[in-house]
Amino acid sequence: MRIHAIAALLGLALAGPAHAKDMSGRFGLGVDKPLGFANRNNGGAPADGLVRFPGFSVVYRATPIFGIQLIFATVYDNIDIGPTRLIVTQLAGSLRGNLGLKLTDDVDLGLVFGGGGYLQRQRNGNVSDGTFDIALELGVRPEWFVTEDLSFHTQVGMVFAALDESDSGFSQGGIHVNVFGAADLVGNAGFTFWF
Repeated sequence: MRIHAIAALLGLALAGPAHAKDMSGRFGLGVDKPLGFANRNNGGAPADGLVRFPGFSVVYRATPIFGIQLIFATVYDNIDIGPTRLIVTQLAGSLRGNLGLKLTDDVDLGLVFGGGGYLQRQRNGNVSDGTFDIALELGVRPEWFVTEDLSFHTQVGMVFAALDESDSGFSQGGIHVNVFGAADLVGNAGFTFWF
C-alpha cells in the first residue's frame, strides 16, 4: 500500500503544473457539495440549518471563464428504533454557474452562483412525512489544477434556504440565511477529473 501511495505522490510531483489556460469545451467528473440546504436532522428545530453531504459532480466548461455544474447527492438511512423501523431518504440536487478568473497558470478563482432543491422522505412505522426546500447560493471557489486533468477546490459563501411548512421546528415555513458557516471550509473541499 505504501508503494502505491509513494508512486501516486511521485506521479503528481513529476506531472508539473497544469498550464490550464483554456479549459473551454472540457467535461469534468468529481465530488463536490452544494453550499447548503435546510437541515432535517434532530426531529425538532434544525441544529445549524444545513445538510452537509458530498455528491457526484458533473462540470462542463463552456468558455475559458464560464462553466456549468450539476451536483447530485443522496443519503439513505434504515434504522431499528425499538419495535419500529425508521427509514429516511434525503436527495439533494444543485445546478450552478461558475465564473472563473485566472489567477496563475495553475489557479482559478471562481464565483459560483445557482440553486437547488432538497427533498426528505421519512417513515417511522406507519407514519410517513416529507419535506422539500429550495436554496440559492453565492460563493467563492478557488481551484488548483495539479495537472491538466485533475483539480482540487474548496468554497465558501452564502446560502438562502426557503423552508416549507412541514419543516420540523418551522410550523409556518420560513427563510434560513447562512453566511460562511455553510462552507465548512476544508469539509467543503472536492476534486474534479477533466476529460
